[in-house]
Amino acid sequence: MRAWVPARYLWPIAAGYGAGMAAYSRLPGPYLPDGWFVFGRPIIAFLLPTTGLAIYLLLWSLWTRDPIRQSSGALETTYEGIIFRIIVFVTAVHGLILASLLGVAAIRPWAGRGVLIMFGLLLIAVGNLLPRTRPNVGLGVRTWRTLTDRQFWMRTHRLGGHLLVALGSIIVCAGAFLPGASMPVVVGPSAVIAACVFLLSYRKYVNA
Repeated sequence: MRAWVPARYLWPIAAGYGAGMAAYSRLPGPYLPDGWFVFGRPIIAFLLPTTGLAIYLLLWSLWTRDPIRQSSGALETTYEGIIFRIIVFVTAVHGLILASLLGVAAIRPWAGRGVLIMFGLLLIAVGNLLPRTRPNVGLGVRTWRTLTDRQFWMRTHRLGGHLLVALGSIIVCAGAFLPGASMPVVVGPSAVIAACVFLLSYRKYVNA
């Protein structure tokens, strides 16, 4: 079994904590902007980096104790790639929030769109990697059928990957080009359609 490579994951987390500490004294506080929560400044500065660290520790624990997966360099590279992209997304959102709260003029007007676009890019990145995964207990659609039937796992996650790429592309385009009021009208139904296609296809595969 290949050893975990923590530095690959920890540098974005460390960067998030560093950015939070650097911006701490200039953040809104000690209350959140609406004035109701006394720990507003620590939450703004450190919640998302801590979330990234928790994701890393949880998935590291699942990976190292996984009784299902077969050792494979390609599988481990894919798994690591998905986790790395998730952690980078969390850190990037953290940086965008900090910059917006600090009043960076070039970022503040499009911060909301930026989060949506980055989420769409994350879905595209994960969708491209998902078909390369194989049965494991850490990432993917983990049902009795997918975990016990390698071919079924591959077929299910190939479809899931294609749907994530399609949905991510729609989200990126919506965030980049649509008026704010139109974004939920496009993104919401697209997500529902993608979920329905996946569930119906899954049932079809099960009954085939």
